[in-house]
Amino acid sequence: MLGEIASTSAAPAGEGWAEPLLLRAPARLFTGVIGPASPGIPPPGFLALLTAAGYWRGAWLRRAVRGAAGGHAEAALPIEPKVPTSADFDEAHARATDALDDAAAEDDTALASAEAELHDLAERFGEELGELLEVVELPPEGAADREDFATERGPLDVALATPKLAVQSDLARWIDDLASPPDDRWQAVAEVVAERQDEGLARGRQVFDLGISLQGLPEEAYALLLDLWVLGVEVLQVAACAAAAAAAAGDADAARRSALARAGLVPWLAGQEIGLRDPSLDGAGADAWPSLG
Repeated sequence: MLGEIASTSAAPAGEGWAEPLLLRAPARLFTGVIGPASPGIPPPGFLALLTAAGYWRGAWLRRAVRGAAGGHAEAALPIEPKVPTSADFDEAHARATDALDDAAAEDDTALASAEAELHDLAERFGEELGELLEVVELPPEGAADREDFATERGPLDVALATPKLAVQSDLARWIDDLASPPDDRWQAVAEVVAERQDEGLARGRQVFDLGISLQGLPEEAYALLLDLWVLGVEVLQVAACAAAAAAAAGDADAARRSALARAGLVPWLAGQEIGLRDPSLDGAGADAWPSLG
């Protein structure tokens, strides 16, 4: 399904498309590229596929919130609309390609790139986690209780009730080193990560201050929304943990894994923002991405 949509930019039709397209497909892509047993080789069309998944994730959320608000998207989703252009997709594609180049680079280049990206990745992880915690704590009226759905435990450490990637045990060694640094270099990295994560967490906690409302969202849609946020938290956790290992221990393989995670994150999250802002509820903005491959 995802490959067909990425190649034709056709709007999904029928019922039951959201969970396979928006959640299962990108989770499989990320697992295959940055999972514990991954060969670290992106499949053909990797960037286009994640752009498609991200775009329709944003468009789905816009539709869901609009429907819950009785058709008044602006009242529940106060985000300035923007009709997508090919330049929007091209910019994300260029940044993702740079990350893929880092993943294929010599050790010194890969390590330098990972260290340079660490601050931003830790902050983005905190922001994504903060948003998830707010969505859990301020659910639509009548939603099932989800106590302990997500719990922050320390630097780049989170307990998730419904993980989508099998990475927690794989990341444990790096998370342990951040929690109890074995040397001065890990100590310095842990301090930076904790500071930037806290900054991001505080910003993510303000998501509803923008006026966004989930009231009226059906339970099924709310559950999917939470799972989509969980996947974002996990991918950012992999990217940031691997960058921390690169910066603290000079682990070039970890640096390349972080770069691969970033390469997937960029089009996925950029596509989401484009879809979220696209005012055409039929998803016509997907026609703007012919240059992606």
